[in-house]
Formats: sequence, structure tokens, C-alpha cells
Amino acid sequence: MTNETLTSAERRPNAEQQPAGADLISALEDLLSRYLVLPNGASLVLSLYAINSYFWEDCFDFCPYLAVVSPTKRCGKSTLAQLLAWLCRRAVFTVDLTSAATFHLIAERRPTLICDEAERYVSDKHLRPLLNVGFRKGAEVPRCVGGQVVQFSVYGPKVFCIIGEPPESLLDRSIVVEMRRATSAEKPEELRERTVSQQASALAAKLADWAAANQQNIIECYARTSLGFMPDREANLWAPLFSIAETAIPERVGELQTVALRLVREKAKQDSELAPAVRLLCDLKTVFAEKRTDRIPTDQLIKELQHLPDSPWNRLTSCELARHLRPFEIKSKQLWIDNHNKHGYLLRDCLDTFERYLPATDETTLPNSTGGTDDLAA
Repeated sequence: MTNETLTSAERRPNAEQQPAGADLISALEDLLSRYLVLPNGASLVLSLYAINSYFWEDCFDFCPYLAVVSPTKRCGKSTLAQLLAWLCRRAVFTVDLTSAATFHLIAERRPTLICDEAERYVSDKHLRPLLNVGFRKGAEVPRCVGGQVVQFSVYGPKVFCIIGEPPESLLDRSIVVEMRRATSAEKPEELRERTVSQQASALAAKLADWAAANQQNIIECYARTSLGFMPDREANLWAPLFSIAETAIPERVGELQTVALRLVREKAKQDSELAPAVRLLCDLKTVFAEKRTDRIPTDQLIKELQHLPDSPWNRLTSCELARHLRPFEIKSKQLWIDNHNKHGYLLRDCLDTFERYLPATDETTLPNSTGGTDDLAA
């Protein structure tokens, strides 16, 4: 299903006709919240992502993917996908995707891809390379057509509705919104396609007008947007949404920052669950913080790791711990702890690794690491 009615960027309303950006975002939030049970702040993020579909091609260096995930079915993902298909520019709604169809579709239509039931196909080995580069402006893949090699553009907005955990590479390129099934006390309205599609299409036409009138403002805002409070990859993903917010709703940028940081932290936790080495670093940092110590014996560290909530370290041994930490150049030492000579780990040996590999949005507070050479046992 394509949304061809939203491509009229040629319409350029004068200042009196131009819809207010804040009013448009409020209308988008109201529409989404009426038919969905969303996490706190998600309606703002989803509204800005829909607006992003009108700017990505000419204004931004990166276009984040949107990963809408849930632990099971009937959590509202398909409803959200349908609403976004009516709202986003040149939207194409699909429940199946192949490598060949994807690069032809993107090159020919420059669409916003809305992919429902994406858990069935996003792990396809032929499709994955396209998705790995398609969030970056200028991204192309070579394909052989009629005996000649042709470069196909794969850059553009993509929404993936997924049950379970997204592939790690897709997660890394996405803004992630987690959906949950509504409770008996939460009663979103039933989506009736004929009525709601007309309302959404009317709103989309206003979005197209606002986008046409504000393109230069967005370009200028994007050029000066700096998100130093996020890791570099996350800053690249979120910068388009912050640029739109700075232009349309400057009074709500602080709200967006709060929501974005929460989603980035939740995503980092998901990512650490997919990468055992990063999960171990997170848990190691947690142990140092909770014990308020700058050194810890190996046997005690293993016990503390095993007692963390949802710990995957129940069978961890000292040799396995050393093997996991060796690539990060974290090694155990003979230490003088509580007037005893013990084998253990120093916080100061871990700090550089924590800085390099753990998310900058992690709020874990570590004790001071003031140890010197007297930490080491004679």
C-alpha cells in the first residue's frame, strides 16, 4: 500500500496559511494516543519521526530506523504501522521484504518503508547488508543488472515492527519504542479505517505544507544541533528529531531530551543483553558501585555477579571471568585487601574500559579510585 497523496512538496503556503508546528505535533500525539497504549513520551518521538519522513532526503546526513518491538502479539504494533503509513511521506506498508524488492523500491520511490511482522525477514542474510548501511545518506549497494553493475541507493526511513529482540545490527541503527499489551483499564479506541484514514491523510497534507515552508529552517537548525549528552551513534540517530523539535516546539526540547535519554538507556540495556561482553562490563560496574569499593577479591566478585537480578553468571568461574575480561586488558592482581593477600580486581584498571564501551547515559555512580602501588600485595 502506498501513500502517494503526501508528495506535494511543490505546495508552498505563505506565512498566513502555514500551519503551526506545535499544533501539528499536538494533533499527531492526540491521534496516536487515541488508538494506542504507548510508553510515556513515545507519542512525541513517534510524531517527530513521522515529520522526519518529510525532511530526511534533503536535510539530514542520517535517517534513523524506528524499531517498534513487543514481547508478544496484540500489543498495537500493526495499528501503529497503519497510522504511520497514513501519516508519513510516500509510505509503503509491507509484511514481507526481500533484498531485490528493497533496493529497487527505495531507488525508484524514495519511500518511508513501514515493515510489519518484520521478525520474519529482517535477519535474512541478503537483506541485512542493505539495512546495515541504509540509515546513512549516500548509502548504496552494487547489483548486477543486464550484465552491468549498477549502484542502488538504500538510504531512507524504515519502520520495523518486531516481536522479540531485533537483530543487534538493526538495533544499533534504530530508535527503539517498546510496546506492551493494554490492560483492562486501558481502552484505546477501535481504529475504523475509513474514518481514521481520512483524518490522518488530512493531517499528512498539513505536514507536507509545514515541511515545504520550513525546510531551510530545519537545514540550518540541523547544522548547529549538537547532542553531546549522547554517544556519537545515538547522537547521529536523534539529531534529525531534535532539529525538528527545535524548529517546531523549542519549549519542549527539554522534554524530548528526557524521553530520548530514557529510550537510549533502555536500548543500551537491550544491547548489553545481546552482547555478553558488554553485559559483563555493565554488571562489573554495578558491583563496584553497589559495594562502594575500589577493589574486590575474585571470589567475592563472582558471588556478587551471580546475585544480580536476572544474572547470566550462575556458572561463572574465575578462569572464565579472566577470559571474558582479557580482550579489554582487565586483569586480576595479587592485592592487599582487609589485611590479607587476595587475588582480585581494581576499579582503576576498569575505568578506561567503562569509558570506552559502556553508554555515556549510564547513571551508575562509582566510588573514587585512589589506589596506588600499595594496593598490590608484596
